[in-house]
Amino acid sequence: MPEDVREGGTGVSTSTVLPDEVEHCRPAYDLAGIDYGLGFLTRGCPHHCSWCFVPEKEGSIRAHAEWDEFAHPTGRDLILMDNNVLASDHGIQQIEAMAETGIRVDFNQGLDARLIDDDMARLLTRLSWIRMIRFACDSSSQKAPVERAVRRLRQHSPRKLSARNLTCYVLVRDGQIDSALDRVEFLRRLDVSPFAQPYRSPAGTLPSAEARKFARWVNRRELFFGDVSWEEFRGA
Repeated sequence: MPEDVREGGTGVSTSTVLPDEVEHCRPAYDLAGIDYGLGFLTRGCPHHCSWCFVPEKEGSIRAHAEWDEFAHPTGRDLILMDNNVLASDHGIQQIEAMAETGIRVDFNQGLDARLIDDDMARLLTRLSWIRMIRFACDSSSQKAPVERAVRRLRQHSPRKLSARNLTCYVLVRDGQIDSALDRVEFLRRLDVSPFAQPYRSPAGTLPSAEARKFARWVNRRELFFGDVSWEEFRGA
C-alpha cells in the first residue's frame, strides 16, 4: 500500500484516525459524482449501549465541524452522519443555523428520541428534510421515548407526518426475534416505518438465518404493510 494511503474504518480498525487537515477538508464531490454534501457536525456518543462500537471508535460526544464546512458547493441537500447530534450543544446550534437556510437535511444515523422535548420538536420541524426523520428503537425501553417524540413532532409539524416520512431503526438480535417483532408492531400502530437491522458481532459473525429473514419481511414495505404476517412469512 502506498505510504500516503491510510486504511481504516469500522470494518478495518476502530482506532485509525485521520489528520485534522483531512477530517476538515471538503470532500471531492466532483470525483464521486454526487450532488449532495456528506459530513459530521459532531462525533461520538455519550451512551455506551452494549451492541454499539461508537464510544470505542469515537469517544464521547464532541463538536466536530460547522455544517457549511462540507456542504456541496452547488447542491442543496446535506447528509449528516452524526451518531447523537441532539446530545451536543454545538450540534443543536448547527441545526438552528441550518433551519434558517432552507438547505435540505437527512440525519441518516437517526435522532435520539429521548432528547426530543417540545422545544426540540419545534426546532426539528423548522428544518427542510430530504425525506425521512429517523429514530432508533433498539430495545423495549425506547418505545415510550419514541412514542413521545413522534407525538410532539406531529403536534408541531406544519405537514402530516406518517410512515412515509418517519422511520425507526430496529435492532434484531439472534434469539430475540419476539422482542423485535413487538417493537415493529408497535411502530406500525404509530404509523412509523420500521427498518430492521440484524446485529453483527464485532468479530463479523453473520446474523442467524431467522434474523435475516425477519429483516427481509420488515424492510419490504409491500409485505410488512400488506397482508403478510411474520408467521406466514417465516413459514414460507
